[in-house]
Amino acid sequence: MLSPVAQTLFKFPDKSGRQLRLALTRTYKAPNTNQLTARRFEADENTRFNPDSSGNPDLKPELATGIDLTYEHFWYPGAVFSVSTSQRRITDYIRSTLTQDRRGLWLIQPVNDGNATVRTFDVELKFPLKALTDEKALPFDFRASFNRNWSKVDTVPGPDNRLDDQIPLTANLGLDYRADKFSTGGSFVFRDGGPVRVSEQQYRRLFPRRELEAYLLYKFKPSLQLRLAVNNALGEDNRSESRYVDVNGTSQSWSRSADSPRFQANLEMKF
Repeated sequence: MLSPVAQTLFKFPDKSGRQLRLALTRTYKAPNTNQLTARRFEADENTRFNPDSSGNPDLKPELATGIDLTYEHFWYPGAVFSVSTSQRRITDYIRSTLTQDRRGLWLIQPVNDGNATVRTFDVELKFPLKALTDEKALPFDFRASFNRNWSKVDTVPGPDNRLDDQIPLTANLGLDYRADKFSTGGSFVFRDGGPVRVSEQQYRRLFPRRELEAYLLYKFKPSLQLRLAVNNALGEDNRSESRYVDVNGTSQSWSRSADSPRFQANLEMKF
Protein backbone atom coordinates (compact mmCIF):
# COMPACT_ATOMS: atom_id res chain seq x y z
CA MET A 1 0.00 0.00 0.00
CA LEU A 2 1.53 3.31 -1.10
CA SER A 3 1.72 6.11 1.46
CA PRO A 4 3.42 9.10 -0.18
CA VAL A 5 4.20 12.34 1.70
CA ALA A 6 5.19 15.68 0.14
CA GLN A 7 6.52 18.47 2.38
CA THR A 8 7.88 21.95 1.87
CA LEU A 9 9.39 24.50 4.27
CA PHE A 10 9.65 28.26 3.77
CA LYS A 11 11.82 30.33 6.12
CA PHE A 12 11.23 34.08 6.19
CA PRO A 13 14.31 35.91 4.87
CA ASP A 14 14.52 38.38 7.79
CA LYS A 15 16.10 35.68 10.06
CA SER A 16 13.36 36.25 12.64
CA GLY A 17 12.90 32.54 13.33
CA ARG A 18 9.57 32.45 11.47
CA GLN A 19 8.75 29.68 9.03
CA LEU A 20 5.86 28.00 7.21
CA ARG A 21 5.38 24.28 6.67
CA LEU A 22 3.06 22.66 4.13
CA ALA A 23 2.51 18.92 3.79
CA LEU A 24 0.36 16.74 1.56
CA THR A 25 -0.07 13.23 2.88
CA ARG A 26 -1.60 9.89 2.05
CA THR A 27 -1.67 7.74 5.18
CA TYR A 28 -3.31 4.56 6.36
CA LYS A 29 -4.37 3.18 9.75
CA ALA A 30 -4.39 -0.60 10.01
CA PRO A 31 -6.93 -2.39 12.24
CA ASN A 32 -5.49 -3.72 15.48
CA THR A 33 -5.48 -7.39 16.47
CA ASN A 34 -8.64 -7.19 18.60
CA GLN A 35 -10.56 -5.59 15.72
CA LEU A 36 -9.58 -8.48 13.41
CA THR A 37 -10.21 -11.38 15.79
CA ALA A 38 -13.32 -13.32 14.76
CA ARG A 39 -13.87 -14.87 18.19
CA ARG A 40 -17.16 -13.85 19.80
CA PHE A 41 -17.16 -12.83 23.46
CA GLU A 42 -20.56 -13.42 25.01
CA ALA A 43 -22.01 -11.11 27.66
CA ASP A 44 -23.46 -12.55 30.89
CA GLU A 45 -26.72 -10.74 30.22
CA ASN A 46 -27.14 -9.71 26.59
CA THR A 47 -28.74 -6.25 26.23
CA ARG A 48 -28.33 -3.20 24.01
CA PHE A 49 -25.94 -1.73 26.58
CA ASN A 50 -24.16 -5.00 27.37
CA PRO A 51 -23.89 -6.77 24.00
CA ASP A 52 -21.68 -9.59 22.82
CA SER A 53 -18.55 -8.41 21.03
CA SER A 54 -16.52 -9.68 18.13
CA GLY A 55 -13.85 -8.54 15.72
CA ASN A 56 -14.13 -8.53 11.96
CA PRO A 57 -11.44 -10.34 9.90
CA ASP A 58 -12.71 -8.64 6.73
CA LEU A 59 -11.73 -5.14 7.92
CA LYS A 60 -9.71 -3.00 5.54
CA PRO A 61 -7.31 -0.24 6.64
CA GLU A 62 -8.51 3.34 6.86
CA LEU A 63 -7.00 5.53 4.13
CA ALA A 64 -6.67 9.27 4.62
CA THR A 65 -5.70 12.04 2.21
CA GLY A 66 -4.70 15.18 4.05
CA ILE A 67 -3.18 18.63 3.96
CA ASP A 68 -1.32 20.32 6.84
CA LEU A 69 -0.32 23.96 7.19
CA THR A 70 1.83 25.17 10.11
CA TYR A 71 3.25 28.56 11.09
CA GLU A 72 6.15 28.50 13.59
CA HIS A 73 8.00 31.32 15.28
CA PHE A 74 11.16 30.48 17.28
CA TRP A 75 11.51 33.88 18.93
CA TYR A 76 13.96 32.96 21.71
CA PRO A 77 16.15 29.94 22.58
CA GLY A 78 13.76 27.34 23.95
CA ALA A 79 10.70 29.41 23.01
CA VAL A 80 8.22 28.68 20.22
CA PHE A 81 4.80 29.84 19.09
CA SER A 82 3.01 27.77 16.47
CA VAL A 83 -0.38 27.66 14.78
CA SER A 84 -1.42 24.74 12.61
CA THR A 85 -4.47 23.51 10.79
CA SER A 86 -5.18 20.33 8.89
CA GLN A 87 -7.87 18.43 7.03
CA ARG A 88 -8.19 14.69 6.42
CA ARG A 89 -10.55 12.84 4.10
CA ILE A 90 -10.88 9.27 5.38
CA THR A 91 -12.12 6.38 3.27
CA ASP A 92 -13.17 2.97 4.67
CA TYR A 93 -13.69 4.61 8.06
CA ILE A 94 -13.79 2.01 10.86
CA ARG A 95 -16.52 2.37 13.46
CA SER A 96 -18.34 0.02 15.85
CA THR A 97 -21.87 -1.00 14.94
CA LEU A 98 -24.55 -2.50 17.16
CA THR A 99 -26.82 -5.07 15.49
CA GLN A 100 -28.99 -8.07 16.32
CA ASP A 101 -28.09 -11.48 14.94
CA ARG A 102 -30.47 -14.19 13.73
CA ARG A 103 -31.03 -15.33 17.33
CA GLY A 104 -32.02 -11.82 18.40
CA LEU A 105 -28.81 -11.32 20.44
CA TRP A 106 -27.10 -7.93 20.42
CA LEU A 107 -23.62 -7.82 18.89
CA ILE A 108 -21.12 -4.99 18.60
CA GLN A 109 -18.31 -5.26 16.05
CA PRO A 110 -16.16 -2.97 13.89
CA VAL A 111 -16.98 -2.42 10.21
CA ASN A 112 -15.74 -0.27 7.35
CA ASP A 113 -18.50 2.27 6.94
CA GLY A 114 -17.98 4.85 4.21
CA ASN A 115 -16.11 8.12 4.44
CA ALA A 116 -15.41 10.80 7.04
CA THR A 117 -13.90 14.29 7.09
CA VAL A 118 -11.71 15.54 9.96
CA ARG A 119 -10.49 19.10 10.55
CA THR A 120 -8.16 20.31 13.30
CA PHE A 121 -6.82 23.62 14.62
CA ASP A 122 -3.89 23.76 17.07
CA VAL A 123 -2.08 26.54 18.91
CA GLU A 124 1.04 25.95 21.01
CA LEU A 125 3.14 28.35 23.08
CA LYS A 126 6.10 27.59 25.32
CA PHE A 127 8.89 29.79 26.62
CA PRO A 128 11.27 30.27 29.57
CA LEU A 129 10.57 33.17 31.93
CA LYS A 130 13.85 34.83 30.97
CA ALA A 131 12.49 35.33 27.45
CA LEU A 132 10.22 38.05 28.90
CA THR A 133 12.57 39.56 31.48
CA ASP A 134 16.33 39.00 31.55
CA GLU A 135 18.92 36.25 31.88
CA LYS A 136 18.79 36.48 35.71
CA ALA A 137 15.12 35.46 35.90
CA LEU A 138 14.13 32.37 37.86
CA PRO A 139 14.33 29.14 35.79
CA PHE A 140 10.61 28.79 35.11
CA ASP A 141 9.28 27.33 31.86
CA PHE A 142 5.70 28.01 30.73
CA ARG A 143 3.70 25.97 28.22
CA ALA A 144 0.19 26.17 26.87
CA SER A 145 -1.69 24.52 24.04
CA PHE A 146 -5.15 24.56 22.51
CA ASN A 147 -6.64 21.95 20.21
CA ARG A 148 -10.00 22.06 18.43
CA ASN A 149 -11.37 19.19 16.33
CA TRP A 150 -14.29 18.83 13.94
CA SER A 151 -15.43 15.75 12.06
CA LYS A 152 -18.33 14.43 10.00
CA VAL A 153 -19.17 10.81 9.18
CA ASP A 154 -21.01 10.69 5.86
CA THR A 155 -23.02 7.53 6.54
CA VAL A 156 -24.46 8.75 9.87
CA PRO A 157 -27.25 11.36 9.82
CA GLY A 158 -26.58 14.58 11.74
CA PRO A 159 -26.33 16.47 13.88
CA ASP A 160 -23.36 15.38 16.03
CA ASN A 161 -22.32 12.70 13.51
CA ARG A 162 -18.63 12.95 14.40
CA LEU A 163 -15.97 10.34 15.08
CA ASP A 164 -16.85 8.07 18.01
CA ASP A 165 -14.11 9.02 20.49
CA GLN A 166 -12.97 12.38 19.15
CA ILE A 167 -12.38 15.02 21.83
CA PRO A 168 -13.81 18.27 20.40
CA LEU A 169 -11.65 20.63 22.48
CA THR A 170 -8.52 20.26 24.62
CA ALA A 171 -6.72 23.04 26.51
CA ASN A 172 -3.48 22.59 28.47
CA LEU A 173 -1.56 24.89 30.83
CA GLY A 174 1.75 23.90 32.43
CA LEU A 175 4.58 25.32 34.52
CA ASP A 176 8.00 23.83 35.34
CA TYR A 177 10.83 24.95 37.61
CA ARG A 178 14.27 23.46 37.06
CA ALA A 179 17.39 23.90 39.19
CA ASP A 180 20.61 21.88 39.48
CA LYS A 181 19.30 19.12 41.77
CA PHE A 182 15.66 20.03 42.15
CA SER A 183 12.80 20.41 39.70
CA THR A 184 9.05 20.57 40.05
CA GLY A 185 6.04 21.39 37.93
CA GLY A 186 2.45 20.73 37.12
CA SER A 187 -0.16 20.89 34.39
CA PHE A 188 -3.89 21.39 34.09
CA VAL A 189 -5.80 19.84 31.19
CA PHE A 190 -9.42 20.47 30.21
CA ARG A 191 -11.12 18.13 27.75
CA ASP A 192 -14.56 19.08 26.52
CA GLY A 193 -17.31 16.60 25.69
CA GLY A 194 -20.72 16.65 24.07
CA PRO A 195 -23.21 14.42 22.26
CA VAL A 196 -22.12 11.94 19.58
CA ARG A 197 -24.42 10.21 17.12
CA VAL A 198 -22.70 6.87 16.54
CA SER A 199 -25.30 5.50 14.11
CA GLU A 200 -28.89 6.12 13.08
CA GLN A 201 -30.06 4.48 16.33
CA GLN A 202 -27.11 4.94 18.71
CA TYR A 203 -26.19 8.03 20.71
CA ARG A 204 -23.43 8.69 23.24
CA ARG A 205 -22.39 11.60 25.41
CA LEU A 206 -18.79 12.44 26.24
CA PHE A 207 -18.50 14.32 29.53
CA PRO A 208 -16.04 17.18 30.11
CA ARG A 209 -13.03 16.24 32.18
CA ARG A 210 -10.48 18.25 34.14
CA GLU A 211 -7.13 16.74 35.10
CA LEU A 212 -4.49 18.25 37.38
CA GLU A 213 -1.04 16.68 37.65
CA ALA A 214 2.09 17.67 39.57
CA TYR A 215 5.56 16.24 40.15
CA LEU A 216 8.71 16.80 42.21
CA LEU A 217 12.13 15.47 41.22
CA TYR A 218 15.24 15.53 43.38
CA LYS A 219 18.63 14.33 42.13
CA PHE A 220 20.85 13.20 45.00
CA LYS A 221 23.61 12.50 42.48
CA PRO A 222 23.73 11.70 38.74
CA SER A 223 23.06 8.00 39.43
CA LEU A 224 20.36 8.42 42.10
CA GLN A 225 17.12 10.42 41.93
CA LEU A 226 13.69 10.46 43.59
CA ARG A 227 10.47 11.37 41.77
CA LEU A 228 7.13 12.07 43.49
CA ALA A 229 3.99 12.61 41.42
CA VAL A 230 0.24 12.96 41.74
CA ASN A 231 -2.22 12.29 38.91
CA ASN A 232 -5.92 13.16 38.76
CA ALA A 233 -5.41 15.44 41.76
CA LEU A 234 -9.00 16.71 41.43
CA GLY A 235 -10.33 13.18 41.82
CA GLU A 236 -12.97 13.46 39.10
CA ASP A 237 -15.18 10.41 38.53
CA ASN A 238 -15.65 8.71 35.15
CA ARG A 239 -19.13 9.13 33.66
CA SER A 240 -20.83 7.82 30.55
CA GLU A 241 -24.24 7.97 28.92
CA SER A 242 -25.69 5.89 26.06
CA ARG A 243 -29.03 5.98 24.28
CA TYR A 244 -30.64 3.69 21.71
CA VAL A 245 -33.70 4.74 19.70
CA ASP A 246 -35.75 2.57 17.33
CA VAL A 247 -39.38 1.87 16.43
CA ASN A 248 -39.86 0.12 19.78
CA GLY A 249 -38.94 3.21 21.80
CA THR A 250 -35.92 4.65 23.61
CA SER A 251 -33.52 2.93 25.99
CA GLN A 252 -30.99 4.89 28.04
CA SER A 253 -28.09 3.91 30.24
CA TRP A 254 -26.02 6.01 32.65
CA SER A 255 -22.91 4.94 34.54
CA ARG A 256 -20.52 6.56 37.00
CA SER A 257 -17.35 4.95 38.31
CA ALA A 258 -15.51 6.48 41.23
CA ASP A 259 -11.96 7.70 40.72
CA SER A 260 -9.45 9.26 43.07
CA PRO A 261 -6.04 10.96 43.06
CA ARG A 262 -3.14 8.62 42.36
CA PHE A 263 0.21 9.14 44.06
CA GLN A 264 3.51 7.72 42.84
CA ALA A 265 6.99 7.56 44.32
CA ASN A 266 9.90 6.31 42.19
CA LEU A 267 13.50 5.90 43.29
CA GLU A 268 15.83 5.46 40.32
CA MET A 269 19.37 4.16 40.59
CA LYS A 270 21.77 3.80 37.68
CA PHE A 271 24.67 1.38 37.86
